[in-house]
Amino acid sequence: MNTACKNLIITISSTFLFTSYVGAKKIQLPEHCMDSSIMSVKSKVDYASKKTFKYYYQKIIRNSDKSKPVFIIIPGGPGRSAMTNADNVFSDSYTAELTTNTEFYWGLPVKSNIILTSPRSIDCNLNNNLPSSSYVTKNIVQDLVAVIKKEKLTNYIIVGRSYGSVVATRLSYYIENNKDIKNPKAVLLTGVLGHYLDVNTVASDLQLVWGQIYKKQSSFIQKIFPQDISAITDSEDFKFPLDIGAQTWLNMIQYELKIGFNYFSYELALASFLENLGQTLNRISSASAGGHEYLRLNNHLKRLKQEVMAHAPADNTSSQKISDQKNDKEKEISLFESITQKEIYINLGKNPVKKSALWNSNNYQIKKIPVIYFHGSWDTTTTIKNAISHYDGQKVKKNKYFIKANKGGHDVLSGLNSCKTDFWKSVWNNNFNAMTAIIQDCDPNFKLLK
Repeated sequence: MNTACKNLIITISSTFLFTSYVGAKKIQLPEHCMDSSIMSVKSKVDYASKKTFKYYYQKIIRNSDKSKPVFIIIPGGPGRSAMTNADNVFSDSYTAELTTNTEFYWGLPVKSNIILTSPRSIDCNLNNNLPSSSYVTKNIVQDLVAVIKKEKLTNYIIVGRSYGSVVATRLSYYIENNKDIKNPKAVLLTGVLGHYLDVNTVASDLQLVWGQIYKKQSSFIQKIFPQDISAITDSEDFKFPLDIGAQTWLNMIQYELKIGFNYFSYELALASFLENLGQTLNRISSASAGGHEYLRLNNHLKRLKQEVMAHAPADNTSSQKISDQKNDKEKEISLFESITQKEIYINLGKNPVKKSALWNSNNYQIKKIPVIYFHGSWDTTTTIKNAISHYDGQKVKKNKYFIKANKGGHDVLSGLNSCKTDFWKSVWNNNFNAMTAIIQDCDPNFKLLK
């Protein structure tokens, strides 16, 4: 594997995954876990075990109308929490703040009744002292089954994002095959992971999206960035702008491509940034040194530099650091090792995993519950090709709907905000013909895949 590909894999892994460790000692829960909205239920330590532990979730009731469904929110990561006030990991503080507004970030109706979850070992579920071997998807599914049973849910919708789409798929499959739980009205998957990720294709997936943006840039920008994104990590021929190193630029570009069309600011963030950078550099080269215009543009470049640094996840997952973590006997196996490497990634690490043990949505056929897919065509975290494999693999055609967000990134549900009341009303009334009409009028970025 070449250096560029390895660096890209490190970057992708650090943004898609959020690693956490569970030690033997009890860890004090965050203050927000003492809120009255935090509930608990007994759940099995392991799928086949009789031992139980206390699993925490957050129940937010904003509407007394029982005809309105409850939304079960399953976050990604693996290792993210959906609970409000949780320490969400975003490089952009503005985005991080907005994600605590669950109705806005998830595109839910105003005054929604919501159950917010986090996987075992994370956030309010940090203090459980479970064996790390229990951190597998089938057990996370059982935690959510316990919640549904305790709450006696009969009118609900499951929403799974990123790795949460894996959990939501397996949860829906389990519900359909167990008569003691009523089927949800629908399951909505976004940033969909249809099957395992092959790290050897990460670089080519990223290049495909970068190439679409690059060819639309000015000749000025095309001179200071390579057309082949893998050259960013290898190149000594390019002098990158703002005196920022190649790896930092790569991290920033990958992060911005993951965001895609930013519904928070209603622009394609990376394309706008590059255009702005090109115009500023072009103008500063023709301005008189020391003049007012020159100084003003220089100050603007400083702000652009700060923006790059703020939006570039640090390259802090080096091989040495991972090795050091593995050799630390005081820490148990991480979520990264116990879930992701064994279930999601292939060709990662020295110990290859058999394909039969890896995630493949084809093994979990959802036959009765309507499945709604939302996916960004520029998503570099879980590519649209990977997401479509989930859609194509589900054999019951009448119950599935794939909505593509053109130029969308990994998070696109906030694009529903302009039509979310009508959209969700059609979903919980099982009026999917109306839903498809609404979504196509909702935003020009949304297209129904047929």
